[in-house]
Amino acid sequence: MFRIGIVGLSGFAANHWRGLEEVQRAGACQIVAATVIDPENHGAALEALRGRGVVLFGSAAAMFAEMRGRMEAVTLPTPIHTHAALAIAALQSGYHVFLEKPPCATIQEHDEMLAAIRRSGRLCAVGFQDMWSQSIALLKLRLAEGQFGEIHRLTCAGGWIRREEYYRQTNWRGHLRIGDNWVLDGTANNPMAHQIQSMLYLASPEHRRLATPTAIRAELYAAHEITGEDTCAMHIRTAEGPEILFLGTLCADEQFDPEITLLGEKAIAHRSFGGQVSIRYADGRVEKPVADDAGRSEVEKFENFIAAASAGDLDMLRCHLEMCRPFTLAVNGAYESAGRIRRIGGDFLRIEGRASGRKTIIEGIDAAIPQAASQGKLFSDLDLPWAAATEPYDLAGYNHFPVRFAGGEEGEAAREGEVPFA
Repeated sequence: MFRIGIVGLSGFAANHWRGLEEVQRAGACQIVAATVIDPENHGAALEALRGRGVVLFGSAAAMFAEMRGRMEAVTLPTPIHTHAALAIAALQSGYHVFLEKPPCATIQEHDEMLAAIRRSGRLCAVGFQDMWSQSIALLKLRLAEGQFGEIHRLTCAGGWIRREEYYRQTNWRGHLRIGDNWVLDGTANNPMAHQIQSMLYLASPEHRRLATPTAIRAELYAAHEITGEDTCAMHIRTAEGPEILFLGTLCADEQFDPEITLLGEKAIAHRSFGGQVSIRYADGRVEKPVADDAGRSEVEKFENFIAAASAGDLDMLRCHLEMCRPFTLAVNGAYESAGRIRRIGGDFLRIEGRASGRKTIIEGIDAAIPQAASQGKLFSDLDLPWAAATEPYDLAGYNHFPVRFAGGEEGEAAREGEVPFA
């Protein structure tokens, strides 16, 4: 039986519990340990876990040390700035790791984790669940078959709403850094990270490979009272040829989910946030496969991880840390190109509601994002009054963040705070 531990109980960790408990019911794994840093908030749940034989710990370090020989793997559904340290510690302790997305904040952290993987001989999956979706797999297959011809551009445009309560739920959302640790939380490196990862994946014709970003021009903005970004525009050039355009905000008036459009020589494909795919070929054919079962991909990612780790076979993993390095490279490049987070002035905002229900809206953003996407432009190219033009950033040989990124427009104001789960 494959034995696994989970670092965390509530928040996003609840998603890992739901997925793994379904896998456990099917007999493919056993949850044997958990780290819970706030046991006073989970009395009944902890008693139930103890009754099932789950060993509980107050820190990940204690769990890693005491479960050696009694556990094969751990999952890390923890804050972004804790990923690298926890993953490295778990790998050094001999565990396979399922790491929640995004992998980390900086390229040097990513490379440190890759080095730890090589030393340990263990596997590290990354929870970009779209990599387990049927829709992305189908588009990758059609790409490999040559049915799209040359890929010119992949575009994603989306607008979500994040009220004040979203940022109050944790001490790290919306932050550039916590103490000495970079977080880089925002549209690109958290809520809409899946879409950037998927576009990089579809920009490469190779199996289990993402395209390599070579240069990026990006604009990062904040409308909420945060130090990170909540509105992002990115134009990525890749070594493989296709261009990637991402436009996203968490300050929409009316929510519109991010949709990926693939523009090829022989076809145009659309993939909705819900996993519905439509492909229109130049010869007039239209392909509309059945939409993804989102719940199934949430479970399948753990089934795949357990199977690959049990076999010790990296090639079985649908999404692993080495694959994801171009994603981290793109995110860091976006910050370097932008140079800083630019605050959008109050004259261009509309505030609705109060306290934790407060909604911050960038006036006109719901129209600006589709317009920019259709024209292949960033916000400044539309001459929006709050937008500022930036220069492309060359990513050749890039291996350490930051080089030219200077933080927020008024300077970084990140809070000091303990790193949880240590």
